[in-house]
Amino acid sequence: MMDHNEFSGTLKNGMFMSSSVMELDISNNNLTGRLAAGWNNKYGYFSVSRNNFEGEILKELCKVDLNFINLSYNKFSGAIPSCFNSSSLYSIHLRGNSLTGTIPRELSRCNKLVTMDMRDNKLSGNIPKGIYRLQDLKVLLLGGNALQGLDSSLNQLSKEISSQLGELSALYALNLSQNHLSGAIPESFQNLKSIENVDLSYNNLSGNIPSQLQVLNFLEIFDVSYNNLSGVPNQKQFGTFDESSYKGNPYLDFPSRDKGIAALPTPPSHSNGKGKNESAIDFTAFSWTFAASFVM
Repeated sequence: MMDHNEFSGTLKNGMFMSSSVMELDISNNNLTGRLAAGWNNKYGYFSVSRNNFEGEILKELCKVDLNFINLSYNKFSGAIPSCFNSSSLYSIHLRGNSLTGTIPRELSRCNKLVTMDMRDNKLSGNIPKGIYRLQDLKVLLLGGNALQGLDSSLNQLSKEISSQLGELSALYALNLSQNHLSGAIPESFQNLKSIENVDLSYNNLSGNIPSQLQVLNFLEIFDVSYNNLSGVPNQKQFGTFDESSYKGNPYLDFPSRDKGIAALPTPPSHSNGKGKNESAIDFTAFSWTFAASFVM
């Protein structure tokens, strides 16, 4: 381990080829330049975080049978190599670089993956559907990018919706329909400032629709039908969506649009004969009074 020192300068090719080294940690130094080639292919743990490495991520790292890789807080650019698909990889950290392009769908082959942190880059496009099929994935951090859409419908997703999805502030479409999700709709969704389409239908969600979501001014489609939600969705734009957006929630009281209009008072009924006679007497008295006033 050579982390937390004041090493500077660049790395030379083949510098860490020793077959006896199983873990490499040179994080928290002042190393610069490109990540050198010629790595030991027996590394299990590989961390070069918090340096000043730049350039593209070496595809040569894909040949290393890594369990843990941490390249965070450097100046890496370019695309994430699609060859990061090892079945032994359980943690990948790429936060705080300048990576571009999309998240490779090949990462969904990392069936032992537990943690994926790609925050604060320049990634764009859609989040691969297969990522959410990873059974062991516990931490997925993608905020601070320009990711546009996430479609994980028609899967076998269960448990609660991760509040970390609220970090995807550039997301404009979110589809988690037809799964087995339970629990409440996360309040963190209020941070999805660009969201236009949310489909959470056909799940087992419960609780009220968070009032914090009233700030989602661009929301045009909001489908939470066929869940177990409760309360009254009449806050701001949530009261403007069609009732089909809320159907199939037995505990949800969707008020009729006409309930907000105050009813006009019903005119008095004159169904009996007494009412008619009183009305006639009153009108006759008024006529004679008017005539007398006119003569005077």
